Amino acid sequence: MEENTARRSVLLVPVPAQGHISPMMQLAKTLYMKGFSITVAQTKFNYFAPSDDFADFQFVTIPETLPETDFETLRPILFLLKLNKECQVSFKDCLSRLLLQQSNDIISCVIYDEFMYFAKSAAKEFNLPNVIFSTTNATTFLCRTVFEKLDANNLLATLKGSLNSRCQ
Repeated sequence: MEENTARRSVLLVPVPAQGHISPMMQLAKTLYMKGFSITVAQTKFNYFAPSDDFADFQFVTIPETLPETDFETLRPILFLLKLNKECQVSFKDCLSRLLLQQSNDIISCVIYDEFMYFAKSAAKEFNLPNVIFSTTNATTFLCRTVFEKLDANNLLATLKGSLNSRCQ
């Protein structure tokens, strides 16, 4: 009887910001210690240089063509919206290549930061389970959900005058 040597592999997609990368890499270490092989898909904006702690992890770059100045000049929300749109097709291509290269490591799940939602459609297209990883605390998540519902129902009060005039 031949032993199956295939390992479970997880593909992680962090937001290119330190407060999101650190928790994602902590999750990666935990999964690695549980027997998963780890692949991290990142954009050129991540600025994450793998250390010896992550020597056994595979790092791949999602090809995109956003100018590096966008990372510094756009507000975070606008940057993430633009990055998600830019990465939709290129991440699917990247995931396709990873799936074709599989030998002993079979991708069993895509775990993506909640703000890198382009990964969800790619995972679904390849029929892979996907999990949203939120690096924000529960209170922030709840407040954002409530504000989205209030805004959708036009229940947010508009402020008269600017905030700056009140603070002076």
